Amino acid sequence: MKISNHNSQFIQELRQENTGDTFQNPYILAARDLEGILYTLSELHASFPHIFNLTSRPIILDIGCYLGGTVIELARENPGINVLGIDLKFKRVVKSCRKIQRAGLLNSKIVIGDAADVLTLLPENAISGVLIFFPDPWTKRKQRKNRLLDSVFLELLWTKLEAGGFLWLKSDNREYYSTVSAAALSTGFSMSASFPGEIVPGPYRTIFEKLFISQGKPIYQAFFYKGDKV
Repeated sequence: MKISNHNSQFIQELRQENTGDTFQNPYILAARDLEGILYTLSELHASFPHIFNLTSRPIILDIGCYLGGTVIELARENPGINVLGIDLKFKRVVKSCRKIQRAGLLNSKIVIGDAADVLTLLPENAISGVLIFFPDPWTKRKQRKNRLLDSVFLELLWTKLEAGGFLWLKSDNREYYSTVSAAALSTGFSMSASFPGEIVPGPYRTIFEKLFISQGKPIYQAFFYKGDKV
């Protein structure tokens, strides 16, 4: 079992048994108690899309949502969509959920787990869009097998996106960006600079993007659509 999915299963077991008070990591206990905002893989599978109050809204995924900044911005600026953030770590998902609670946003949720496993659980054609901002480029050649975005992942994503659905990719690594762009086009995506109609146009800058900009690094980004974008 992948470490990330072990974390998800761990929280599932703690919730079922109502145990965990002896753990020293406070984020484990917090994750256990965030039912209704933080979902395990099993809970997502059982309840999707009814984790959201209004299931008819477009659903946008933020893969690698880190501390939830983009999830919050998306949900706040676009009250007509549902946002599902995905991350691996207890601390990250707990901090994301706490931000959702403080903001009082009902159109945003978080799931703890591996992105490919989350996608596998979702029905086909169920997602309107996916954001993947600054995925780890694993720059050393022997590490590239660890990259999230490859042809297998993109083919899986294609099946989960509705017709006209989009992938919004950002990267500070030109080689990775070029490699993913070529793979996306080979999968059947069309590449465009046009903003998707589901969300209000804006930069939606993560803390990483702000850091890279401050360092003078170029940012590579594009939208990839399932179908043609005029």
